[in-house]
Amino acid sequence: MDLKYIVIDSTIGRNEEDLKILEEISTNGTFDDKNLLLLQFTKANGKVKNLLDSFSNLKIIELENKANSSDIKSIFQHFSEIEGKTVDTFKDKIKLGKKILYLDAVSNSFIRRFESNQECPGFWNLAIGTFCRHGCTYCFLNLTMRIRPLCIEHVNLSRLKNNLKHFNKKHGHINALLNADETSDPLDNEPMLHLWNKIVEIVRDSGNQLLCLTKSNNVRTIPESDGGKLADSVIYSWSINPKPIVHRYEPLTASSEERLSAAKKLKNFGYRIRFRVDPILPVQFMKDLSNGKDLSVKDIDLEEYFLLIDKFSEIGPEMVTFGTFRALPPLFNFLLDKTFKKQHLRKNGKRFRIPEKFRHYIYEQLGNYTHNLLGCNIAICKDPTIKLNFSTLKVPCQCIKLSD
Repeated sequence: MDLKYIVIDSTIGRNEEDLKILEEISTNGTFDDKNLLLLQFTKANGKVKNLLDSFSNLKIIELENKANSSDIKSIFQHFSEIEGKTVDTFKDKIKLGKKILYLDAVSNSFIRRFESNQECPGFWNLAIGTFCRHGCTYCFLNLTMRIRPLCIEHVNLSRLKNNLKHFNKKHGHINALLNADETSDPLDNEPMLHLWNKIVEIVRDSGNQLLCLTKSNNVRTIPESDGGKLADSVIYSWSINPKPIVHRYEPLTASSEERLSAAKKLKNFGYRIRFRVDPILPVQFMKDLSNGKDLSVKDIDLEEYFLLIDKFSEIGPEMVTFGTFRALPPLFNFLLDKTFKKQHLRKNGKRFRIPEKFRHYIYEQLGNYTHNLLGCNIAICKDPTIKLNFSTLKVPCQCIKLSD
């Protein structure tokens, strides 16, 4: 969805280093034909207000945060007036929230631990922002972000540096793999902000690694790897589906071809590449399943997926991860696509999934094909009941380092 408004939290100006980052955004960013709004929490921050003049071609509107009102509530109240309609329902908030980019200063830690459970071995999350402007109809973030359905980018990178110093001190320089994509698409705002390379450098200098999972092709600003520390500091992974699935379930994302082209470019630049085929959604099978038809594994057409894996061979990923649709019960209240009906799925653990016999067949077919063609590492995401004997299954999922 096209970005329409930018909101800047004036508290960013409390730190000189972060103010400099905001200044670089104003100089290097691309913000054509967008309104820029300053969100004031307390009294006006003169440094930020003066900086706004550097944002060329933008109409600047000052937005005051009223006393005892949350930033999100103030933003939606203001935009309700601009848009000329009430923003009450979840769909209204999602639609408006994806038009807004909120540059804020995160007050807690960038780094969080996603603890292990019966479905997931756990991983480190580097939260550089929340939400994205993609329109994937199955997205779990519709549930996660229901309270704050805005595209948010945390730009106070001075705190990230301090967080990493504390992280290394606490955990003993473990060279952790930090997952930068759990709550957002890390490259979604890159054409405008030019922040991603700064984040990579900060993590690289800390001695840790980044995992960037994306559905974007915004790689124009990413530099060639030096073949050394830079190449080892970040892994690029594309969440990808065949063309018919992208067309049906993943609107407003880069096409399959664009994602593959971006992956190939960064592979040639010397970076490590992974692919995540998740969720696997054979279109006709999902329609028939949602309509309650009596199905067998013969009704699952995976030909488009085999063709997609063929294209992986032109790039040579180090890992391919597979996953099928899964949802916590509350998510069904926030899905924008009614193809996914929990009455035709099966409760497995905490989540609703397609029946196990179908999942096993899908993983077995695609896993064997990938193993025979690519010989790379293969993993399955959050589906521990499925046991397959691929000789290349060295790690539980893509969020874990291969050396662990």
